Amino acid sequence: GFSKEYQSYFLDSFDPLFRQIQKAFLDEQTKIYGTDHIYGLDPFNEVTPPSWEPAYLADVSKNIYESLRENDEQAQWLQMTWIFYYNQEKWTNERIKAYLKAVPQNKLLLLDYFCDRTEIWKKTDAYFGQPYIWCYLGNFGGNTVLDGNMKDVDEKIEQVFQKGGKNLWGIGSTLEGFGNNPIMYEYVFDKVWNATNYHDFALQYADSRLGKA
Repeated sequence: GFSKEYQSYFLDSFDPLFRQIQKAFLDEQTKIYGTDHIYGLDPFNEVTPPSWEPAYLADVSKNIYESLRENDEQAQWLQMTWIFYYNQEKWTNERIKAYLKAVPQNKLLLLDYFCDRTEIWKKTDAYFGQPYIWCYLGNFGGNTVLDGNMKDVDEKIEQVFQKGGKNLWGIGSTLEGFGNNPIMYEYVFDKVWNATNYHDFALQYADSRLGKA
């Protein structure tokens, strides 16, 4: 109900209050939960940056990381790369590279969020060397229909293993709801751990669920 004058979609990392708020929040969070030194921040998630200049985008990510490091010298920043898919016309490789490379190597871990549809690693020279995790989404907000292409997922995982580079740090899932099509998620992780063929897996899965062939 606020007027446009008071709407805020993006907390400016250049504002002195940004680091104060960041510290206060992280101190309280760590006091309650402890820390594994991995912190999830998603600036510009479905939000248009105030400027598209590569230098500005680099300064934003540098400031955000520094605000984490000031609070925890072991800090790693975890970010999903949905922004590069959602607004792909604006997020050119020049802008993405500036934004990512402003953070020290291996201190920014990226979730390639929607690889069942679009693999951003293929479009960005594997995120210009920054570590990333290939992720299967499959389910938006718990609303996706019963759907999944095991053959396609099998081929994509094989390809990222072979061509994804040493900065591929893992395979993950970014589902937004549980209880929908569990076979797809079980297959993604079984594929990683056991190098399972998707056809054999489907037969074994059916047998294990029903107790007989």
